[in-house]
Amino acid sequence: MSCALCAGATSRRGLVGVFVAVFTAIISAGPRSAPAVAASSRDALVLRAAAAPERVLLRAALGDGFTTDAELTLPAGGGRRLPAVLLVHGATPADMDFTVARSARDTTRLFREIADSLAARGIASLRYHKRWVSGPGRFDAPRFYATDLHMLLADARVMLDTLRAQSRIDPERVLLWGWSEGSAIVAQLAARDRSLAGVIAHGPVVGTFSATLRGQFARVGVPYLLRFAAADSTLDLAAITRAESGDGGLLARSHAMLLLDPFALRRGERKLNAYADLDSSGRIHVVREAAAVYARSMQGPMLGIYADARALPGWRIMADSVAIPVLVLHGEADANIDVDDARALAAQLCARRDVTVRIYPRLGHSLGAASDPVHDDFRPIDAAPLRDAAEWIIARRSNPTAVPPASRRGTPAAGCAAAR
Repeated sequence: MSCALCAGATSRRGLVGVFVAVFTAIISAGPRSAPAVAASSRDALVLRAAAAPERVLLRAALGDGFTTDAELTLPAGGGRRLPAVLLVHGATPADMDFTVARSARDTTRLFREIADSLAARGIASLRYHKRWVSGPGRFDAPRFYATDLHMLLADARVMLDTLRAQSRIDPERVLLWGWSEGSAIVAQLAARDRSLAGVIAHGPVVGTFSATLRGQFARVGVPYLLRFAAADSTLDLAAITRAESGDGGLLARSHAMLLLDPFALRRGERKLNAYADLDSSGRIHVVREAAAVYARSMQGPMLGIYADARALPGWRIMADSVAIPVLVLHGEADANIDVDDARALAAQLCARRDVTVRIYPRLGHSLGAASDPVHDDFRPIDAAPLRDAAEWIIARRSNPTAVPPASRRGTPAAGCAAAR
């Protein structure tokens, strides 16, 4: 799911809903120092030597009469018959770059980073604004929050057709790359289209969206908020304010935003969220009361699309329906999706010879540097997964004779053993 999964550009004042902020972990945190991102000297030389990619602006008609802007990124001088990847974003009102702005001078543009890295290695890609999004932080809020995952799946199918129609793209080497929420969307596309050359699940939603949300709060929200709580595990407004600007990552700090009234925030006021302050005491118990917000918000207009009856299934259910090669990329310090979920998915998939799983230590949900899930701050993607993904993509060909997964069991590929 970007499940909180993912991030988009916004400001604290501009947040339309606190529940969405928690789910997508997008808040403006003010200036923060960025940890160094490890990169091999070989990768650095390759990328420095590469010419600037070619960028082709496209437009495509999505649902409800909305026309999105998109960019086809091509290797410089790459000619025709290129392998190509469709990038499908995670949650939030995501622009085509998937912009995460921690401050004016500290920004991650995850999908642009991926697109440029792929182009430097001879691979084209297509990325696009989500329905009702016109750029970083610019979107039609009422319409966006009426959009559900099934609509976003239809949009991704339109964009896949758009990519295939480009004259320089090899139609037999088209792949999908879905991040978080987008991983559930690409699983659906991959299950229905066996002519695809492969699918990349980046920080994938493995179980249900609702269980993922609850897990985020238990694994990240509770330990982080307890740092600011009184001895009785309660928070008042002052403690919540300290937690908002504490040393946690985007998802951790967004759990403090969950405890504020979203409608008051829109008026420029700060008050406790009545959904959390169940006993009207002016204090919120981190475990007993704060967790209740999830049960209520899953019935509302913003997170309701992730309720079990409405959401798309995660990879645990979809895995055996995907009869094309799969690459799973996951960070061990991922705040949004528990690394144990990724390991469970690896165990489920790794009897298949056409599956590769990579789990990276000290990388977070964006596959950027993170010391642990509480400090996962959606940093720029590390060189290692970019290199691994590109090598895997280049090795793929079309899969028109794909057979059911049960017929593809056997000795797992060496890559599966890398799930550590």
